[in-house]
Amino acid sequence: MCSAVENCAPSPAGSPASPSSSGACRAAAVVGAALLGVRVADASGLVLAGEADVDALTVDVGATTPGDRVTAIVLVVAAGLVVAAGVVVAMAGVDTAVVDVAAFGTVLEHPARASDAGTSRAKSRDARLRASRRVRAGCIRRVCPSAAVGERQPRSTAYRRKPVSSPVVEEVAVSEPLRVGVFGAGGKVGATVCAAVVAAPSLELAAAVDPRAAGQTIAGVEVKSTPFVMAEAGVQVAVDFTVLDGARMNLAWCALHGVHAVVGTTGFTAEDLAGFRQAFTHSNCLVAPNFAIGAVLMMRFAELAAPYFQTAEIIEFHHDAKVDAPSGTAVRTAERMAAANGDWNDDPTTHEVYPGARGGLGPAGIRVHAVRMHGMFAHQEVVLGTAGQTLVIRHDTFDRDCYMPGVVLACERIADHPGLTVGLDSFLGL
Repeated sequence: MCSAVENCAPSPAGSPASPSSSGACRAAAVVGAALLGVRVADASGLVLAGEADVDALTVDVGATTPGDRVTAIVLVVAAGLVVAAGVVVAMAGVDTAVVDVAAFGTVLEHPARASDAGTSRAKSRDARLRASRRVRAGCIRRVCPSAAVGERQPRSTAYRRKPVSSPVVEEVAVSEPLRVGVFGAGGKVGATVCAAVVAAPSLELAAAVDPRAAGQTIAGVEVKSTPFVMAEAGVQVAVDFTVLDGARMNLAWCALHGVHAVVGTTGFTAEDLAGFRQAFTHSNCLVAPNFAIGAVLMMRFAELAAPYFQTAEIIEFHHDAKVDAPSGTAVRTAERMAAANGDWNDDPTTHEVYPGARGGLGPAGIRVHAVRMHGMFAHQEVVLGTAGQTLVIRHDTFDRDCYMPGVVLACERIADHPGLTVGLDSFLGL
């Protein structure tokens, strides 16, 4: 093989690259969606075969949105064997890009058009997010050769076609891990999120932000004090487990920069949510009171049971370091139960020896009680009663790892849920 492409230059769309002056360079048109994978084939669809004398090939990247950056891995196949490989990085809307397949992995970019800011980047980001879910770690699809074994092939001035005796690698699907940033990375939950992102094959920890932990290294990433590092790192999804005031600013930054937000911070008001709904137009936002799958199911079960009972109360238990009450999970549970049944029996209590003994009065008259106890982590009971029977729905969590499957799932699927989503239910298909 030639060691460089030298005189091989991209040709107009629909035609192969021109051979070099020495005649040693050959090229193959690449057909298919470059974002997910490419096929090494000539115009008639036959897989490139012959001796290992291919220097460069062209990649058609005109099928995607103009301005999007496209990355694909290309395998060159000769006589049924992979003889070379390379990486194509090109800008969609440009007819072709050339990759030097002899120098494994060397990238030669076609002169690219400047990409539009904002919308184009958001579309490209969402496409990569969806692609990564379809192809987590990349895959190779094998297909039968176009020609039967032993069949005589006509000669071609551009390519030599040889019969092969085994299936040929024709398409490679590629995915890039989603680039995730974490707000509140120095906190207990934030640090656990960082570790979970690093452990997830579909995700990459690209940035960590926490003013109180700036300069520390968490999960292999240096923590910074401002979100500017997320822009520099090309973060696609930001996870927020901070405090209410900080989360408001973090979400405003995400909406402004077109970054998806996965939010576990609680305490947002109806006005906050309305503002997020207006702000997130070029990226999406999930605000979930609880990322534990069992807690999401508990809320759903309580909502389903509510129409069949006359009285209901919610009791939530948390560690003694939790500063807000009631918990976001309890608030969301009460709201959903009230929406499912707005006609609960009146509370017969006329006098409280200790003010507040009956708990807080939630929507539709549902009482909510908050317990703060050393030795506990996070627990909740929903108690429903009607004539002759009661139903208790309880969920217990014992460490922060319980939230991580939900957080990872949210990062993977956030691109498919436009605007603001409250609660993880729709991500689970509930």
